[in-house]
Amino acid sequence: DDAPLPRGTKTQTGGRPESGLTYYWRKNDEPRDRGELVIAVRAGSIDETDDERGLAHVLEHLAFRARTDADGTRWSALRELEAHGVSFGAHQNAYTSFEETVFFLHVPADFFGRALELLAALVGEAAHVDASDVDAERKIVLEEWRQGKDWAQRSTEAHFRHTFAGTTLAARLPIGDLEVVRTARPETIRNFYERHYTSDALAVIVVGAVPDAVQVDQLDRAFAPYFRKGAARPWPRAPAAFFPDPSSFGAAVFAEAPRRRVRASVFEDAEATSAFAAVSVAKRYEAATTVGGFRRWLVGDVAQNVVNRQLAKLAMASAPPFSSASVGAQPPVALRRAADGIQGVTVSMLSAVPLAHDRVAQALRSAWRVVVEKRDRVAEDGLRMARREILGDLQKQWKERDQTESSSLADEARDHFLLAAPYVDDRDEVALAAALLQTVTVEDVREAIAAMFPAENLDAVVAATRPAPGFRWPWQAPAVPAAALEAELQTVLDDAAGGAVAATEAFDADAFFAPPAGERAPVTSRRLPLPNGLEALERSLGNGGTVTFVRTDFKDDEVVLFGCAAGGLSRLCGRGAG
Repeated sequence: DDAPLPRGTKTQTGGRPESGLTYYWRKNDEPRDRGELVIAVRAGSIDETDDERGLAHVLEHLAFRARTDADGTRWSALRELEAHGVSFGAHQNAYTSFEETVFFLHVPADFFGRALELLAALVGEAAHVDASDVDAERKIVLEEWRQGKDWAQRSTEAHFRHTFAGTTLAARLPIGDLEVVRTARPETIRNFYERHYTSDALAVIVVGAVPDAVQVDQLDRAFAPYFRKGAARPWPRAPAAFFPDPSSFGAAVFAEAPRRRVRASVFEDAEATSAFAAVSVAKRYEAATTVGGFRRWLVGDVAQNVVNRQLAKLAMASAPPFSSASVGAQPPVALRRAADGIQGVTVSMLSAVPLAHDRVAQALRSAWRVVVEKRDRVAEDGLRMARREILGDLQKQWKERDQTESSSLADEARDHFLLAAPYVDDRDEVALAAALLQTVTVEDVREAIAAMFPAENLDAVVAATRPAPGFRWPWQAPAVPAAALEAELQTVLDDAAGGAVAATEAFDADAFFAPPAGERAPVTSRRLPLPNGLEALERSLGNGGTVTFVRTDFKDDEVVLFGCAAGGLSRLCGRGAG
């Protein structure tokens, strides 16, 4: 378990002590004749002071105003990149998050050398701006904020602030403070840049149809002149940077004596067109650097598969309690260094979409009962089906290893630098996962579910979003007041008895594919001509169903299956109902 994971060798890494920059480079042929150039910076909105809130994001925008001509012409770098087919637009070439800012370009292979120089100039001269640059870019940032303020985004922000109340995260959303953005001055932005855009906080990633001779020297010549080697900032950051209040959501995962706490919130919006509910539970994240850590990550994947499969089955029952529901995990935040590696906080989430706006709590309660059921007992059949599905994904990953796009490989290198995520070659990853998967037991899966949604010391937030009271259809019940709904949500996680509603409905395959009671119908066949010289074989089954076969030579190693049923998925497991 303590054996280190085999380090990937296909992606080369390196750096020069004198420059302090970190480099990743890898040759890849998908897509052909293209390359991915990425700069990842360990600086984001969490690093802002009160009078800088939002400026990490503004700085990301200002990078694309770089002046690279001798006369200082604005936009010269962008014009040159666009002339070689590089696309630009909102969220297409950069993003800012709490702990990182990332810039990326997708360039033609024959433009690789010059593109390196231009990307270095874009980020290296990002803070070389005057008041007119800031004035012009702040309008774009404010418009981006305005366009992003639909009801879904308002809901997300409201629930995030409530969930992480008392943490720095709640006060440092990347969009920032609008008043700070409106009044930002070039020198304030420059100060942020000089503190955080130092070479020890940057990685340069190059993946794609790059020259075989790409080496540290070439990368260093392009980037080192722009970035100074400052005093190495501590990475990961100190926990106090995220959790000034040790009792806040997320901080408790590292507490020696965690306590149970459940909070609830309801967000209503007049523009909302749907409703949903979610349970968020803080959970410790550990970067998988050993075989044992990799196995724990794999068991967590199996656990999610088992729960989601049961939730999907319940959603297809003849009388489903929700339209859809699923469990998952959010990307880690608040990374910290521990004795056994990099740790952080991730959020396990159970979400449910109700069939009607007035059944939010009921939908979430039924989904939670599934979690409790699987936390207490996992059947061998459930593990077998999850194992089979994941093995199928691994087999597909191996067969398509030569078709992996450069952007995906660049993302892996980025996550290695920013999140200490494992970087393992395809062969080792697939072989190790396939071998470890056979060792996973139902008890392992049950414990993984219990780690995601514990029965004891549960630090959780239950949140719901729904349309604001107003117009309703005649068949809908009057909306429960928000305060009453919040009180009801507070009790959802206490309801662990009774099992999942309708979850025990079994699918009787023999009965489903048999002719209806009292009828005996033979299987009939007919051939149907199709366009392009193709022919279909249609077989009508005794139960009224139809199976159609079409043979093609388009892909000789693939079989595509597609099915549909009149009346919707909710009738599949109970065709006599309704």
